[in-house]
Amino acid sequence: MSTPFGMFAFNKLPFGVKTAPAIFQRYISQVLQGIPGVIAYVDDILICGKGVEQLAVRETEVLHRLNQQGLKINTAKSEFRKTSIKFLGYLLEGDQLKPDPAKVKAIQDMTPPQNVGELESFLGLVNFSGKFIRNLAALTKPLNRLRKKNEDFVWTKECQIAFDKIKVTLSDQSSLQIFDPEKPIELECDSSQRALGGVLTQSGQVVLYMSKTLSDAETKYSQIEREGLALVWCIQRCHRFLDGRRFTLITDHRPLTYIFAPDKQLPTRVSARLQRWAIILAAYDFDIQCRPSKLMLSDALSRLVPAKPNAQTASIGLLEADNPGVIQLDRIAHATREDPEFRCLGAAIINNNLFDDPHLLSYSKVQDELTVNDGIIYRMNRIVLPRVLRESALAAVHSTHLGVEKSKSILREQFWWPQMDRDIADYIGRCNVCNPYKPRNKNFRHSWPEPDNPWERVHIDFAGPIEGKYLLIIVDAHSSYPEVFITSDMKADTVISRLRRLFSQQGVPKCLVSDNGPVL
Repeated sequence: MSTPFGMFAFNKLPFGVKTAPAIFQRYISQVLQGIPGVIAYVDDILICGKGVEQLAVRETEVLHRLNQQGLKINTAKSEFRKTSIKFLGYLLEGDQLKPDPAKVKAIQDMTPPQNVGELESFLGLVNFSGKFIRNLAALTKPLNRLRKKNEDFVWTKECQIAFDKIKVTLSDQSSLQIFDPEKPIELECDSSQRALGGVLTQSGQVVLYMSKTLSDAETKYSQIEREGLALVWCIQRCHRFLDGRRFTLITDHRPLTYIFAPDKQLPTRVSARLQRWAIILAAYDFDIQCRPSKLMLSDALSRLVPAKPNAQTASIGLLEADNPGVIQLDRIAHATREDPEFRCLGAAIINNNLFDDPHLLSYSKVQDELTVNDGIIYRMNRIVLPRVLRESALAAVHSTHLGVEKSKSILREQFWWPQMDRDIADYIGRCNVCNPYKPRNKNFRHSWPEPDNPWERVHIDFAGPIEGKYLLIIVDAHSSYPEVFITSDMKADTVISRLRRLFSQQGVPKCLVSDNGPVL
């Protein structure tokens, strides 16, 4: 500190310094670090133990370290050997965490809010104890709606029902299990049309309830994306419990058990959002399970196609199982036998003489990748589709009117034939449904229409400077007759005076065209 008497430094941390709480918290954490069962929050120290002997050992170690640092405790404000204690707004009792009875009573005694300020006070108390209330976000949604900007405060019957239900749900009997790092962890996640919810449990006991109202954008997600968002949000919410520990992730949406399974490859035909979430979850160590739910039934699994065709069916795109666009493998084998070109191609592959037939030159570049298996020709792991079935494949993949690039991506997963990309682009280009909605590269540049009479439309602009002078050029669009004024500047007053002189001689035109320069 700079003073008239010189530079000075504090010997002790004074009151009023903005960073004082953070400095003291770092200091006390360093003093007590390494002692199990000890939590320090600023000047409050909590010492836990499974028995009286263990607790006494830890108390002795804490007092010893405080004494080494010259710190003293206020015995009048301290409590020792308690089975229940209030700490940071909660009641710790045995191995359970409960809401502070005083806060619960304050919520129970509150009358319906009369304005936004009173409503926010109520929600502030409720949100502090939100971990004890399941699906709190869904319960408070009618109340949060009144907090929106430009929303009239009208206390409806729906608001009163939500208000009463919250007060009933939160009581003195509400409790949570204290987290034990040694016990197995389960995280259940769920999603509805308007909120996300999750429950963290150990040995069947609830450790934490969590919920979140969906934003307007998130409510527009597909069902599988909302369920995926629930998994990601709940895991990030419980990061301090899950990081570095193995746990079981539970969902009622079976497709996510394949998409997010740690031991399975991410399917390529899922949205970029799901792929991004899969990368986030890869940082955690978990097993994912599906538990049936009567509230959530989904057939999205039937829309995911395996990376390799099974022994019976090769599915195309995001199609239902009973879609007529699904091509049976025996149908592909039959078409391969009936196609003269493919009969020659199959024989050429077996005899390794593709270059002998000029009709097969389009296959020669990939001859090392072609094989024949069960009467079907493959390029690597993709089926070489006979000509007669290509139209069916194109119709199937475009049945939902996907774009060219998306259609290419889907077909390339399972099929190949020469110039396939061109055929896909041509087929989609002929689609009568898609064509009216395709963006057109319109050329908005066009010539001015020819005026019918002289001095009907006049164009004006400056040229220069030329040897310190400017040329104000005015041209009649009908006759191309020019009027040129030499000026010493490009000010608006100069332009006005020249135009007044010109218009007094030629008349006022119907249209004056400029480039919208500052002076024009």
